[in-house]
Amino acid sequence: MKNSRKRIKNLFTLTIMSTATVLNLFAIPSTVYAYDSFDKIPIVDTSEKGAFNQKLLLYDVSTDKSMYKPGSNVIVNIEMANYTENEISNGTVELAAKYLDTQIGDVIKQSFTIGKSEDKQIDLNWVAPNEDFKGYLLEITCKDSDGKVIESSSVAVDVSSNWIKFPRYGYLTNYKKDVNTKDIIDQLKKFHINGLQYYDWQDKHDEPIPKEGSEVADKWKDLSKHDVYKSIIEDYIKNGHEAGLASMEYNLIYGAYKDYETDGAKKEWGLYKDEGGIDAEQWTMKMPDGWESDLYFMDPANKEWQSYIFGREKEVFDAFDFDGWHMDTVGDFGTIYRADGTPVSITTTFKDFLNSAKEAFPNKYILMNPVGNKGHEQVNESNVDGAYTEVWPWDGIATYDALKGIVDQARIETKGRSLIVPAYMNYNLGSKYNEEKPVLLTGASVFAAGGSRLELGDDTRMLTQEYFPNRNVVMNEELKARERKYYDFIVAYENLLRDGQINSGNKIEVKGYANSAIGEANKIWTYAKKDANYDIIQMINLLGVSDNTWRAADGLKSKPTKIENFNVKYYVTQDIQGVYLASPDVYDCKSQNLQFTKGSDEKGNYIEFTVPSLEYWNMIYLKKSNVENIDKNNDVIGVPGQINNPGFEDGYMGWNITGRSYGLDATDATSGNNKLYFYDKKPYTQKIDQTVVGLKNGRYTVTAMVKQNTGIPDYAAMEITSGDNTEKVNIKHSEDYIKIEGSIDVINGKLNIAFNYKSTVNGETNLQIDDIQLLDENGEVISKEAKILKPGDEGYIVDLPESVGKITNGNFEKGDASGWTALNKDGFGVNDDDVFSGNYKCYFWGKGKQSLQQKVTELPNGIYTVKAMVKQSVGNPTLSKLQLSGFGENAASIEIPHGDSYVEISQQVNVTSGMLIISFMQDSTDMTNLQIDNVEFIAN
Repeated sequence: MKNSRKRIKNLFTLTIMSTATVLNLFAIPSTVYAYDSFDKIPIVDTSEKGAFNQKLLLYDVSTDKSMYKPGSNVIVNIEMANYTENEISNGTVELAAKYLDTQIGDVIKQSFTIGKSEDKQIDLNWVAPNEDFKGYLLEITCKDSDGKVIESSSVAVDVSSNWIKFPRYGYLTNYKKDVNTKDIIDQLKKFHINGLQYYDWQDKHDEPIPKEGSEVADKWKDLSKHDVYKSIIEDYIKNGHEAGLASMEYNLIYGAYKDYETDGAKKEWGLYKDEGGIDAEQWTMKMPDGWESDLYFMDPANKEWQSYIFGREKEVFDAFDFDGWHMDTVGDFGTIYRADGTPVSITTTFKDFLNSAKEAFPNKYILMNPVGNKGHEQVNESNVDGAYTEVWPWDGIATYDALKGIVDQARIETKGRSLIVPAYMNYNLGSKYNEEKPVLLTGASVFAAGGSRLELGDDTRMLTQEYFPNRNVVMNEELKARERKYYDFIVAYENLLRDGQINSGNKIEVKGYANSAIGEANKIWTYAKKDANYDIIQMINLLGVSDNTWRAADGLKSKPTKIENFNVKYYVTQDIQGVYLASPDVYDCKSQNLQFTKGSDEKGNYIEFTVPSLEYWNMIYLKKSNVENIDKNNDVIGVPGQINNPGFEDGYMGWNITGRSYGLDATDATSGNNKLYFYDKKPYTQKIDQTVVGLKNGRYTVTAMVKQNTGIPDYAAMEITSGDNTEKVNIKHSEDYIKIEGSIDVINGKLNIAFNYKSTVNGETNLQIDDIQLLDENGEVISKEAKILKPGDEGYIVDLPESVGKITNGNFEKGDASGWTALNKDGFGVNDDDVFSGNYKCYFWGKGKQSLQQKVTELPNGIYTVKAMVKQSVGNPTLSKLQLSGFGENAASIEIPHGDSYVEISQQVNVTSGMLIISFMQDSTDMTNLQIDNVEFIAN
């Protein structure tokens, strides 16, 4: 027998984690069992609902490549390790290939014998079908000699002739001499990564390849002075190509080192900070002390710069077998200036540069990163091969639904491409493990929408920052295992996730639980898409998740409350012949056939079915009885019948923008985090507009909060249009926000809402816009912004540490606030003065907003009561209450009275979400106090 201990150690180095979806790897008490020298490997089994078991036989299942050309031979590597109590003689391993719910070809079988505590590798050959751009799930089953199933697993296969149709992008940063490039490629291959970004591989941005005479140097330093070896680059490319991974060299489109003039670039091509142009300070980005250089920026639209940098890139492609160029930018810094003093917005230069680059390199893939989605229309409407955007919350992409929005936007603008989304979570964790919960929720949000992520690279590290070589945070084995399953899932079901599907807007109801089409916190996020053959329901679990923003910079994110056996009603426009559920969280990604019934009510025809479970993400696909003709023009961002992003909380999402004199900020917003503004110091014309679709014909009213308080424009108006009819509402000059409104008859199901502005004044003029609402003929608001609450806002809940099944430290006898989270650290504490009982109490002291919160999870649904002894004796707060929320219904609260003695308060609720958030909240304009003691949690 092989040395199992040594082999297992090596396998861990390769990050092999079986077919695993893990619930809690570290619940395993030990990885060493009493089989002498035979080590039990911590592998998990997701072939049964909700199971968390170590694998008994199937250690790992993988393929020899990340992607295959049609008709290729696929080698399936099955690694066995026998942890049963017996030898298995004359067993059988079977491979059944599935395209969605349908088996493809015959079952492949091979017999095996394996002794107790032995390991073995079996390779099965499967020939991929000849159809291009298809994803398959290979279901692996091991049986004993009597045909009884011992264990099952699965692995996905992508049959595609190029990687850009279904991108699964990874990255590299380590080019040192001792790197085992094959090892790293083999690790990434197991996640089906099919494209690699070679981050900061080059010598200089304006002179990527250093020369020794006429030859490429063997070694150089990157921007941060790390060693880069030519041979390592070559090995990465070679090993990547053999495993089905494309290699994309990285470079800025406009970056140069400080000595760029000695390399042949010119100052006349540069961009500058003010109207002085070449005589002013050049636009630069400061790098850390000790790095090679700061970065100096050039004009991408300058034809001489284009000729220069394309010449340097040709040298790259001549020297290395890269498949394409990954172009980067550093964001939108407002108006900058060319050498002659001409003002320019950097985002307006993208399209020309990209089209020129594609013309220069027609046989290479071109990708570009418009940071923060700024200039996305320039990129998406150019001749680039794929779509890629690095996102940040401060660019208006803060929520899970906003992530879906930019994926939808890119798909529409590029006519079908799948957006690659780098989004950095766990940013501030330092030297720790990645937190699983924000990673999986963000991944589900992007994948379900039809996008993909840039997150995995090097030795299966996960990006947490924009500087890719940062290696502070690593994935634990649990997260690696779950990620394996998520990537299996997006390969196996790529033809339902991102192969021409459009948003449908069909109504979805979840019985017993709140659901939302826009990803609201503490609800099940549900929305529908469709193609010619299927309707698809995406279901992401935000129950128990009190914050629907994705970033989780400090790693804090609530775990969704897992639910089981709940009913879903889905309203249909086509006859349905089959309903199937698939999830990366259970059953090894295999499809389950769900029984369903048909019915109708006042809302229309529907089908109804029971969903066995929901942990993070389910996809339910419904097979149509007849092929439906799909009109891609009906693919819309947002929810039909609703204004998309009416308060600009998701940045510019959903709005068409004409002109350059606009922006987004939080200053003087009427509510929430953002307002949109028009502003310039010179004459300008500006417009934003959006068309709402899916409306029933009838009379509608649009309202908006506007402020035009600087200068007097020639024209400022809200214009609402349906068909040939337009109603104009003039916007008056005012020092404060005013509410404007206009009404119109919708006759074609569509309503265009526009804000038009023109100023011929040499001098400052402005317009501020926020909180746009749509009302029906009865005056009922049918569309408004779901504002992101800020700390201190009524109803704001932070992501809290969780207390399982009971209150932690309800009487504060630990002498501190362990288990509780305060909004503000000032004016809050625990001491031994004037306690109700015991040795300690908690107190608030000060003015302004304060809260104390605790989340109790994993509760059986039912009636619960929260009691507390409180004393509010100093000052008169404007708000003082105990609030209970997150339990499945609207928040319930009881006021805390003013008085000189402790009083008992209590509140009862019916928990249907498996969790409860307990909040003591106070607000005041003067100095006030609140004392809290003996908080009790009682199950009725």
